[in-house]
Amino acid sequence: MTTTKGEAESTRLVTGVFAKRPRAGEVKTRLEPALGAAGAATFARALLDDAARRLDEPGLGLELVFAPAEERDWFAMCFPGHRLTAQRGEGLAARMESWFEECLGQGPGDADAGRAELAIAVGSDSPWTSAARVRAAADLLEAGKDVVLGPGLGGGYYLVGLRRPLPGLFTDITMSTRSMFHETLAWLDKRSLSYALLEEDYDVDTPEDLRHLRHELADVPADAEDAEGLEESMEPGEGDTLEWRNLPDVGAAAHATHRPTPDDPSWPHAVAACLKELGS
Repeated sequence: MTTTKGEAESTRLVTGVFAKRPRAGEVKTRLEPALGAAGAATFARALLDDAARRLDEPGLGLELVFAPAEERDWFAMCFPGHRLTAQRGEGLAARMESWFEECLGQGPGDADAGRAELAIAVGSDSPWTSAARVRAAADLLEAGKDVVLGPGLGGGYYLVGLRRPLPGLFTDITMSTRSMFHETLAWLDKRSLSYALLEEDYDVDTPEDLRHLRHELADVPADAEDAEGLEESMEPGEGDTLEWRNLPDVGAAAHATHRPTPDDPSWPHAVAACLKELGS
């Protein structure tokens, strides 16, 4: 019997990368004015390639949570050896709730206790979600937080982690809106659930996001030695027009100012190569 990478990992943590097969006209459609339909799909594939490589580290329990379900063969061909889980349910909220329940069990006292102690879901849309961030989220959950979120500049979040199922956390919220993040915090506060926040960062969804990413890729020093002191000298949003927010004073919330260098394993190599090939 062949064991996938995800199945060989510890059951302490499962990290699910939610992704759709990158077909032209079906993914990253808001980037089409800048990249065209085919270019946007190529870019989406590069984001997914980087996420699968970046998070494929011991202890993270990586799996690709894919859609649509009939594309399993494509994902198996493109990402051999990775654990694959089809998204189930109507709409993203139901699919996320279903995945967390499958990982963690249906709830207290359920006969099916789930297959992991902690579960973290990320999208492939953020080029900077590193293995270190996932580990930081897992540590916060293990320390007792009910939920960990990675706030997104677009109003949502790029990472969400749970240590037990929370029915309604996704399905009670209006997904994919600029109010999604704050609706989620209000939902948690109403139920007296504890949460922690990671660094605020962004998904690449719009031409403005793309311009910001190009700026960051061009502005990062070539190696770690050249990067010495860069983190202290940078200000959030310097050289771009993205709006950074004032976040609640909980957890480790901060603006993401530190970026890896090209010699770091978490550097988005596929994305950088893709954008270079697609041109400006």
